[in-house]
Amino acid sequence: MADTSATPNAWDTAQPLPGTPPDFSDRRDTIDTPKGRYWELSESGWDAMLGYLADPATLARYAETRQHQVEVKVIDSAGERTFFVPRTADDQQIIDEAANSYLRDVGLPQRPTGYRWFQRLPGDLTAKDIDEAVYAAIRDLPRNHHPAEAVPAIRAALKRLYRRRVGDGATADPLLWAGGSRSARRPVTTPRAGGRNPHLPSWLPSGRMMGPAGALRKPPDPWGCPPLHRR
Repeated sequence: MADTSATPNAWDTAQPLPGTPPDFSDRRDTIDTPKGRYWELSESGWDAMLGYLADPATLARYAETRQHQVEVKVIDSAGERTFFVPRTADDQQIIDEAANSYLRDVGLPQRPTGYRWFQRLPGDLTAKDIDEAVYAAIRDLPRNHHPAEAVPAIRAALKRLYRRRVGDGATADPLLWAGGSRSARRPVTTPRAGGRNPHLPSWLPSGRMMGPAGALRKPPDPWGCPPLHRR
């Protein structure tokens, strides 16, 4: 299922981020720039898909120069100990391949390596609002659906989200953008964890990553997608 909706490739047309991002940002943080508010896509395939399926003009990139670290926990006869080591090129290749494997599964172009990726937020919304709109759009799909089957609904939800919000100051209501009815809407629930995507490698590294400023953070979901898409 190759993507034919964006010509040229949205990764190739992404503009430089208009500003300098913080060394560390959570995916739900808002980054203010002279040209609008952005959120940073995580390294997962799921966020890469969201970034690609929205308006290509909202996508931005920034060269990755940070030195990440991985927390290693060792349990042996001497007990348990934890220490940090630099993320190696092999570690990074595994992370990138996990994301690109997911993108291939959903029929989208692979994400170039060596960059941090950002997306301009619509109006005054946040990444949480985007998540809620997307989850509402796919909540009625079978639980064992292939990730590619969700792409049309996600693309449509993001299109409505950006069309409604960019420049018009409309009131936020992610469920309405996802095609729902305010009077008949159901609460959006967090997808249940469990299982894994069989299309992705099972030998990915675990541990937490740490940016150069020492801010400890969890690694991206190694399966590259939210629990709703794991099997």
